[in-house]
Amino acid sequence: MSRTRIRTWRGACERTAFDRTPFGILGATTRDSRHRIVELADEKSLIGDAEGCSRARAELTNPRTRIAAEVAWFPGLSPARAESYCSLLKHDLDALLAAARGESPLVRANMIAAAIERFDPSTVELGWLIWVPELAAAAQDVDVDTVLQQLNEDRIVARFPAITMREFVEAELIGRRRVYRETIKDALDRMPTETIVQVVGGVVDICTETGTQPAPILVDEVVEVFEAEAQQFLVKEGENVRQLLEAIKGSASESEAGVGRLVDGLERVVRNWSHVAGPMKMTMQARGVEHPASRDLAREIRGLGVDLANKHGLFQIAQRITDLLRSEFGELFEVAEVLERDSTALEEIVEEQRSAKEKREQWAREIEYEAELGLFLTDTLRLSAAGIEWKGSSYPLEAITRVGWGATKHSLNGIPTGTTYKLFFGDKERVSEVELSQDGVFGEFVDRLWKAVGVRLVTQLLNGLREGQRYRFDAVLVDDCGVELPRRRLFKATERVYAAWDKVHVWVADGSFWIGLKGDNKTSAALPYQEANNAHILEAAIRAGFKKGADRLSEILG
Repeated sequence: MSRTRIRTWRGACERTAFDRTPFGILGATTRDSRHRIVELADEKSLIGDAEGCSRARAELTNPRTRIAAEVAWFPGLSPARAESYCSLLKHDLDALLAAARGESPLVRANMIAAAIERFDPSTVELGWLIWVPELAAAAQDVDVDTVLQQLNEDRIVARFPAITMREFVEAELIGRRRVYRETIKDALDRMPTETIVQVVGGVVDICTETGTQPAPILVDEVVEVFEAEAQQFLVKEGENVRQLLEAIKGSASESEAGVGRLVDGLERVVRNWSHVAGPMKMTMQARGVEHPASRDLAREIRGLGVDLANKHGLFQIAQRITDLLRSEFGELFEVAEVLERDSTALEEIVEEQRSAKEKREQWAREIEYEAELGLFLTDTLRLSAAGIEWKGSSYPLEAITRVGWGATKHSLNGIPTGTTYKLFFGDKERVSEVELSQDGVFGEFVDRLWKAVGVRLVTQLLNGLREGQRYRFDAVLVDDCGVELPRRRLFKATERVYAAWDKVHVWVADGSFWIGLKGDNKTSAALPYQEANNAHILEAAIRAGFKKGADRLSEILG
């Protein structure tokens, strides 16, 4: 790491964490005897803080209270080595870190904590992401029995009673970890808020290997402190999220564009909330549990997505919300499984919508047609997705309920003189007729009219038959299972005969569609193509049923 990355915010002459310990106050070592400590206290009290020197002397000469000072110093190190590290702490932090890596975990942790205390608040993030994980790892590796052995070895040289109660050392080491935690917290408090979030998040990411391994205890404790201080922000930002959820629900039935703008705001607030909550989410994920506040907020946001999809058909916006949740809360086990199902379902729906839109656009291009009819005073016959226009009348496609077309050939003395074509279309209240002589225009228009209206009318007819409806086409009465036809009788009134579809045959003659009873020439009816409403529609349905061998016409629908 470059030496320019770490700058001390206290000058070289300022007291360090080691200077403030009893050993540092008196200039003593762990190998000095009780007599030497008293001498040092007397000397220092003449030129410094007499009361502080007295307290330091009392703490170091009492075998029980001495333990706290020993674990805060350099257990097991020679006085010369300890002095060199105190010097590096004031002048070269990078060299101190390199040297610390070769020492025991407790010494290493003490040295790193003392260095972090001296960090300049403007130290780049990379520096924190190296030093704090190093401190957490060292603190995690401290072994009570090893420290106890080191302390007693120093005490033998200093002629102090050995420590016989392991619990005394264990309690002091717990206290040291609190000191490390407070050291990190105090250093973080000197930074801007955003830098704090970045540093804590980065440290957690490194120490948990992106949420896959439990963090060292020290990191968990730092995150707990961070969460306590971030709680007010999270509560306030959570309320902002809930207000946006209500606003989106309230506008869902009004404007999709307006909903989209509100979702833009929701994304910003949720990402902000998740950014701050990130360290808590990751440390809990590493321990195999979920962050409760994140889980609850994710459930509320998902509820909005479900509402937008199921009640308002806003599938693309619902997909945005699902993508947001997967991005910001995907590490939550319960939420991730549900979101995966949601995302798959929404992707399928959105793809279906996209495909349907493309088909509608292609269909609109295929049916579009326009022709000028007439020799002198022309009129425009126009067909598009918007409807049919002819001589000032306009028919929306969905309003058209009847269509028909046909051709009449003319001749004089057996010599063909031409063909005229007729087509008509109308809604429930009015109908328009078009007569023309151009075979090309007639064929082009009829092909497009069938795609634009004919297919829909056939489908509506079959659906109605399946639901039990009956339809009249002039003298023909049709239901799903068969047809009722007139039977002509000589000198008697015409009677009505019902026949199932397998007893019926159809044919075309004299410009009409004929339906008749098999084996009975007197039972039949004709539907003139140029006059009867929807003769072509009925013919298409019946011929399709015959081709399939269906007992019911609606079987065509599957």
